[in-house]
Amino acid sequence: MVDIIHLSVGKEERMPKTARSCSTLNTFIEKEERKCSVGNHLMKRLYADGVRHLFGLPHQCLLPCFGSLLETHGISFVSTVVEGSAGYMADAYARICGIGALYVTRDTTTQVIHTTSRAYLERSPLVLLSLGGPRKNSKPSHHLHRGGHGWKSGGDETIDSMILSLHPWIVDGAQLHDPRTAFEEIDRVLASGRRHRRPVYLELLSESIDHCRELTPPSQETEWEEEEKEALEEFAHDLLHVLQECRRPFLLVGHEVQRFGLEKKVLDFAERFRIPIVSTLSGKGVIGEQHPLFVGVYRGNASRSSVSSFVEGCDSVITLGADPSHLPTSAEELWHLHRVYISCDHIGIDHHGYEEISFHEAVTVLSTLDTNLCFHLDYPAYIDSGSDPVSAKGEERLGVEQVSQCLEHLLPSPSLFITGKERSWDFADLLVDQGGFLACPHEEMVGFTTAAAIAAQLAKPKQRPLLLLKEEEFRAGAMELSTAILHRLSPILLILRSPPPSENRSNHSSPHHVVHWHYTELPRLFHGGEAIAVTTRSELHLALQKALAGTGKLWILDVHLKPHLREE
Repeated sequence: MVDIIHLSVGKEERMPKTARSCSTLNTFIEKEERKCSVGNHLMKRLYADGVRHLFGLPHQCLLPCFGSLLETHGISFVSTVVEGSAGYMADAYARICGIGALYVTRDTTTQVIHTTSRAYLERSPLVLLSLGGPRKNSKPSHHLHRGGHGWKSGGDETIDSMILSLHPWIVDGAQLHDPRTAFEEIDRVLASGRRHRRPVYLELLSESIDHCRELTPPSQETEWEEEEKEALEEFAHDLLHVLQECRRPFLLVGHEVQRFGLEKKVLDFAERFRIPIVSTLSGKGVIGEQHPLFVGVYRGNASRSSVSSFVEGCDSVITLGADPSHLPTSAEELWHLHRVYISCDHIGIDHHGYEEISFHEAVTVLSTLDTNLCFHLDYPAYIDSGSDPVSAKGEERLGVEQVSQCLEHLLPSPSLFITGKERSWDFADLLVDQGGFLACPHEEMVGFTTAAAIAAQLAKPKQRPLLLLKEEEFRAGAMELSTAILHRLSPILLILRSPPPSENRSNHSSPHHVVHWHYTELPRLFHGGEAIAVTTRSELHLALQKALAGTGKLWILDVHLKPHLREE
């Protein structure tokens, strides 16, 4: 090869024909390797971000256009029974993996608006994917109102009613009608979803999905501006001053810490300064509750007495990623404290704000403070006040407290608990590991729990989910058990059945009384799984042992609770 190069200097025609052919072929192959279709580019970006499953209803447009792409890039399509369940599955998947993907069509857009709005409020980064037909055959859509928003599609026309209906609940979106700009639009929209941890929307055209173009290197992130550096320095100085002035601070940790993947930085900060940790209910499981610095879950007047007394004895609170709307109205103990507030929407110390700083940057400042300050531990760790061991031979009727005790002492670690809105309050003091608790924060998200269990086990196959459900929550998503059976999943469902109105200490029957369901017959309906009726502590203990040993299939435990005023 050296001789060929030597001979070709000034005399290129002397290069052998075969050598010229090989050189041309190699150049052609390199250029072809840099080329990529719009569909392949999208799938590569989704896979790189962590998407392994796409949720949605099967549709005639999906199979020919997306099927081969999904299979080639290692993304599985999970077909659900109803559109709402697909949205809830993608939401739960995003909370666990950091991103979730949902396939929608023009016929189902309005039906996923509710689930998308909940994901927006909870900062779950969903990617809503839609596949449009050929542009020349497209017809105007009239799902909802048309509006004068300033968003533009890949072409010159104003974005249509489908994305306008989703507009209040997405931070960015694009209709990829122009293959020349589709690659940049995909990168921009996905980056917005990652930055804000909220839903985004992308619509592909079937005629442009295979369009290829040579890839360009991704743009590098710009450095911090001088004003931002000054704001960071000012924030670090003021925060250090607060820490030096206070005597008994604590961290109040919310769900945004988990959404942005900042658990380690927060824990490093707490361990370095020996600052106790309290979580909100939505932030339960962000920090492992076996950790010696963890005090408990704060719920205002409903908190454990040891947690309430600890909060009342502190003089400063550093709030990290906690949404004020998730705090109980009875949280008056917090308002008189010296406050450092760090969240996605606001960074501030008492009444001074730092608008130039992002949530991620503020948490990073915590772990880089230059001081030898360290606080003393003078409180009992939460693990010391856990429930006492329970006997497996009790024959008394079960209450929520007895169920919680059995779960805490029988289930292996790590376990994942999934609850609805009301049951999350009942089991707020259940000890869980980091990432071991997933709760539905809104009462109107009926059907979330069953869908979340499916998504959770798909995301982490080695972590078996356990659901704690009211009857109403289970019934709303019961048909998705067929999806769990189809994918050979093995969640354990505890349906906490309230006693009939006649058994309660009340003279009034429930106005919402519905037909009695025989939950133990559901495995026969779905041709899969096992079910056991439970009424006593010993029966629950035995049923949980069977369910834990019976891997490879779902288990339904129909738990009959004893009459109680709270269950009326």
